[in-house]
Amino acid sequence: MMNIKDFDIQFELGSGTYSTVYYGKNNKTGEVVALKEMKEFRENCGFAQTTARELKILQQLKHQNIVRLYGVTTSEKYCKGEGNIFLIFEYMPHDLQSLLYSTSTTSLLSVGQLKGYMKQLLIGIRYLHSIGIVHRDLKPSNLLINNEGYLKIADFGLARPITYRECNYNVITLNYRPPELLLGCTLYGSEIDMWSIGCIIFECFIKRPPFQATTEAETLSQIYSICGSPNPNIASQYKFWKNLMPNQFYPNRLNDFLNQCQCNQNLSILLQNLLNVNPLERFSADKALHSSFFTSYPFPFFPWQMVKFQSTLETHIISMSPATPIDSPPLIQFV
Repeated sequence: MMNIKDFDIQFELGSGTYSTVYYGKNNKTGEVVALKEMKEFRENCGFAQTTARELKILQQLKHQNIVRLYGVTTSEKYCKGEGNIFLIFEYMPHDLQSLLYSTSTTSLLSVGQLKGYMKQLLIGIRYLHSIGIVHRDLKPSNLLINNEGYLKIADFGLARPITYRECNYNVITLNYRPPELLLGCTLYGSEIDMWSIGCIIFECFIKRPPFQATTEAETLSQIYSICGSPNPNIASQYKFWKNLMPNQFYPNRLNDFLNQCQCNQNLSILLQNLLNVNPLERFSADKALHSSFFTSYPFPFFPWQMVKFQSTLETHIISMSPATPIDSPPLIQFV
């Protein structure tokens, strides 16, 4: 385990309910790092269960498109009931959310650059799924970007091994949550991440998420009206189907919706295969990477071709959004 004395913690970068992130330097190497302080209850100097799960997964991951965990340490008084756990990450100066919506950067994001970022996202997710891990919280603010042109997936607080045993349906930020989870599905795998990626790719090029609502019921209503009704033979098995099933049959008009948003044909084909209301019919990460969207002009940029952005120290390098507790009550509104 690393020693907290090995790091010069200089200032806070951001704070949330369950964690605070600091900008710091390794005193021995001079390397800039991000120190994520976990605020949590624990017993007998042990790590809380949620942090232990996150650590176990992070320690398995070694990929250029996944944020690197250097190690873990605790404050000096941790075993006296004071202080907290620190996760030490590589420093990433930007996140995709900030680049998409900052007036100083959004105009610099060419189609080739955005394609390059999305290709890296899919390569990282393909690796993650290949080793049996589902992320369960993909969104632009959890995709970090450095000045070498690399996009890296971060925030594994909700990640889980793919077991196809019952899991919590109340995961993934609402705008990126697939319909089966909104309907209470508890048996799922990598396909839930692929819906989120479809939402992210749409947002990159249209500059807004495809579905924006404040409740689960409203989000489902938007999904039905655009993507069509799910297959009742499958969806009828979901917990909230009787309460939240569509009140009529909705045809799939996603192609028309994407045309209205001025998506070109290659982008439209990819999104129609990712934003599919029937989870078993969604593209895998590998299929998405082989779609015509990534093999057509303008081609995805390589990292060395990416426009570099000036570092902003206020960027939240590790997502501050609190992870949804595993046994949290449903937020669903019954209609």
